[in-house]
Amino acid sequence: MEEIPERIAIAGAGVAGAWLYRAMTDSGRDVEIYEVPERSTACGLHPCAWGVGPDLFRLMAGGPVDPGAFVTNRPARVDFEGRTVPGTVSLVNKPRLVRALLDGARIRREPVPAGCYDRVLDCTGAARAFLPPPRAGDVLGDTVQMRLEIPTLPDDTILLRYGRFGYCWAFPLGHHRFHVGAVGHLERCRDRYQMLRFAGLLDDENRMAGYEADRLCSCESTIRLTSPAGALPHLDPASPLGCPVWGVGESIGTVSPVTGEGIAHAMRCADLYLEHERDPAAYSDAVVREFSWMARERRIVERMMAGGWPSLADVQLLKQNAARMGIHVGVLDAVPVLATLLRQRRIRLSSLVPFRRAPR
Repeated sequence: MEEIPERIAIAGAGVAGAWLYRAMTDSGRDVEIYEVPERSTACGLHPCAWGVGPDLFRLMAGGPVDPGAFVTNRPARVDFEGRTVPGTVSLVNKPRLVRALLDGARIRREPVPAGCYDRVLDCTGAARAFLPPPRAGDVLGDTVQMRLEIPTLPDDTILLRYGRFGYCWAFPLGHHRFHVGAVGHLERCRDRYQMLRFAGLLDDENRMAGYEADRLCSCESTIRLTSPAGALPHLDPASPLGCPVWGVGESIGTVSPVTGEGIAHAMRCADLYLEHERDPAAYSDAVVREFSWMARERRIVERMMAGGWPSLADVQLLKQNAARMGIHVGVLDAVPVLATLLRQRRIRLSSLVPFRRAPR
C-alpha cells in the first residue's frame, strides 16, 4: 500500500480531469490542473461528443452538478441502417458539463513541471502524453465531426450507419441542430468526408439526408479504441516527471470501441482511481475488470477496420453493449440490417460465420 500523495497534478481538463478535479477539491484536497493552450475548436474541446446512456445519470446522482441540466434532447428512436429501433440515448452538452465541473478552477496553460508533484494523473485522452505506449499496440480512430442546423429536418431520431472502415452518426441535439460525424480508418477513404457521403448523411452540396444544412462548426480529431485491457501499462512508476504517473479515462482506453461513448466511462474510471488511490495494482486490475467488455469490442473493431465484418456471435455482443448506450436492437431488427448490408455488398457472407478454434 502507498501513502495518498499530497501534491497531485491533473494533466488534462476534459471529462476525466474535470470530474477528478471537482471530486478532490470538494473533499478539501489541494490539486492543480493543467491543460494545453486554448483549442481552436468552437467548443474548446476535441472532440465535443454528445450521446450518453443511462450510466451517466447513475454516476452523477447526488453529485456536485445535475446532469439533467446539460441534456439538450432525448430522441426516442434510432435509425440503425434504415431499421428504426427504440432508444433511450440522451444528448448532453459535453462542453458545458466540463465547464460546470471546472467552475472556479485555475487551469494552468503550461507544461507540467518535473519534480514538483508526488503524482501526476494523465487525463490527456488520445494524447496519452505522460504514459508509455500501450504494450499491445494502440488502436486509434480518426474522426471528423460537425454541427449542422437544419430547420426542416425533424430532430427526433438518431441515425447510425456502418461502412467498411468505420461508422457514421447524426445525433439530433434539439432545436433542429445535429452533430454529424464519422470515425474509423478515414485515411483509407478518398477524403475524410467520403464515409459520410457514402452513408447518405452528407452530399457534395452540404445537405444532410437530402435537407439543406448550415454548418455551424467542424473539427477533426483522434479517439482511442484500444480498450483498457489493451492499453497497459496504466501506470508509470518512474516517469521523466520525477514522480509516478497514473492514467485515467481515455488515456488508458475507456472509450467504447463500437459506440465511441466515453463520458460516463471516464467518470467511472476516475471513481475507480479514488477507490484505489493507495494501491496501483488494484487500480489497474479494477479498470480491466470494469471494462472487460471493451476488449472484445476492440477485436471486432479491428476486424471491421481491416475490411471484415462481425460474426453472428459478435453481433449478439454488440446488441448487449449497445443497450449500455440506450440503443435497444432486437434479433428481429438485427437480421434485416445484416441482410441490407449483405445486399449492398458492404459485408461478405464468409464474415458472418463464427470463428472456430483449431482443435488442440
